[in-house]
Amino acid sequence: MTVRLDGKLEKHSSAGILYRARRKEQTFSAFVLGAGHSVSIVRSSGQQVTIESTWNLKGLKDGDPVRLTVEGDGPGLGLYVNDKPVTEDREAALEGNPGAYAMGTGCFIFDDVTVELPASTKP
Repeated sequence: MTVRLDGKLEKHSSAGILYRARRKEQTFSAFVLGAGHSVSIVRSSGQQVTIESTWNLKGLKDGDPVRLTVEGDGPGLGLYVNDKPVTEDREAALEGNPGAYAMGTGCFIFDDVTVELPASTKP
């Protein structure tokens, strides 16, 4: 998923990939691009949203597209920025649905959105 944040953004504005979301339990994890050229892991449990980890990105200008990728099969999920590994998330739930995530004000542009099943689960 390529994400670009344009316009005047508030400090806590972010957009990215929602993963392992579970409606019944009201939980999700998200890998997001934030204002100020950073990426974070965000988690929600009910009404509480927590930023768990943040990494600053170097060499970007405002409005540059950033490709976020979440890959995984099983308990570990690889998180990538522009095809380079950032971290592995082993704290996310073991199951749930993918989606897009946006919070705050500004213009959130999602492009080249692709959701693929791991090879072991394809029909």
